[in-house]
Amino acid sequence: MRRSATPTRRTPTPSADGPAKRAFVYCRVSTDEQSQDDHYSLALQEERCRGYAQQKGWQIAKVRKDVASGKDAERPGYQELLADVHASAVDVVITCRLDRLSRNVRDVCNSLQRTSQANVGFVSTSESFDTTTALG
Repeated sequence: MRRSATPTRRTPTPSADGPAKRAFVYCRVSTDEQSQDDHYSLALQEERCRGYAQQKGWQIAKVRKDVASGKDAERPGYQELLADVHASAVDVVITCRLDRLSRNVRDVCNSLQRTSQANVGFVSTSESFDTTTALG
């Protein structure tokens, strides 16, 4: 007797090191117009980050989106990201590009240093930057 295939929902699988990593997805655009742009829209950024997390078997813990200049670190989503990293509420931060964190190189470096000190990984999907792997 043949059983009919029932669609199953794919869930993150634990890695060999333990349970699935908790991922914080961060997306940012500078203007409302950019948030609708096909190349850099918030939706497209989120889709790419979610795809990366799914490929790795990671669980999305949070998705935060800011529509604000990258020159200013006082963005609600960015501040929540920093707080969650500090509190070890996430295991990895995923963004599409480094400049989504900030346009200020010092802020980007500080963010990467904070994630490293908190043993939180960082991924930039379009730049093949992944501190959760040996190759980084």
